Amino acid sequence: MNKIIILILLPFISGEIFANNLNNALDVYNKGDEEMALTMLLPLAKSGSARAQFEVGKIYSKGKSETDTISFGKAIYWLQKAAEQRFLKAQYNLAILYDKGIYDKGTLVRDGKKAVYWYQQAANAGVDRAQDALGMKYHKGEGVPLDHEKAFSLFKKAAEQGYPPAQFNLGSAYFEGLGVKKNVQKGILFWMKSARNGDLSAQFNLGTAHEEGKHVKQDINKAIFWFKKGAEQGDAKLQYSLGRLYMMHMPRNSNAEYWTKKAARQGISWAYCNLALIYAEGMGVRKDLVSARQWAKKGDALGVSQCSRILNSYNLYLN
Repeated sequence: MNKIIILILLPFISGEIFANNLNNALDVYNKGDEEMALTMLLPLAKSGSARAQFEVGKIYSKGKSETDTISFGKAIYWLQKAAEQRFLKAQYNLAILYDKGIYDKGTLVRDGKKAVYWYQQAANAGVDRAQDALGMKYHKGEGVPLDHEKAFSLFKKAAEQGYPPAQFNLGSAYFEGLGVKKNVQKGILFWMKSARNGDLSAQFNLGTAHEEGKHVKQDINKAIFWFKKGAEQGDAKLQYSLGRLYMMHMPRNSNAEYWTKKAARQGISWAYCNLALIYAEGMGVRKDLVSARQWAKKGDALGVSQCSRILNSYNLYLN
């Protein structure tokens, strides 16, 4: 009787030990020690754990140099092992790796067919990101025939799961009438859903629509609202757009300088010129021709004509 109990309990004990080993390895990985985590994960991956295989593949694919073909090969090997066990994250990540490309002897090699195959596997299982990515393939005709109706269907499936980029793409399909009858109001509705969920493209489009009064009532405050949503996420384009709106409509507001400077510090060359103008005119800040000259010269050095005009208009070459 004791022997029978022992035989029955052994699989549960070994399974518990296995789970503990996997969790310990993941804790080490989350603390930033990838080398130790890899050492702990490899035996688990070799024993057939799809989760461990996925984590090993992810480590090998992360942050490798362009010449590190060995690691890219190992990443593909282990991700495919997990993907073949229908581990959904592995299927999606394997598709991304093939889609973005793998370095072979320093040359970036893409495999669109394999990317589409693994996107399809994950999409069939209901992975929203894979549905959206596969939708974009049909939208662009990359690795598959151009098919806007299939793209629309895939965007819709992912959007219904609340995936913000898919909500944006679905809105754009309605807006342009691609794969579905054109319906601008539905397009804006899905952009709104996407923007509320933090999608930067949707926030930019809604801000622009309200600024220009296209398909919606012109409302600068709403434009500022949507640009600010993205600007607060650190997006340089939206920071620039927000700063520009303050310059144009509320030039005495110090937010013009605040957001334009944030965009400039992220390398948006047109922000250099706007910042120079803010300092030259004293828009919401004290006039500062020295700072105006510094920013205008940065843009001028990049060949931005507006910065050159600012230098000439305010005689900043002489300051």
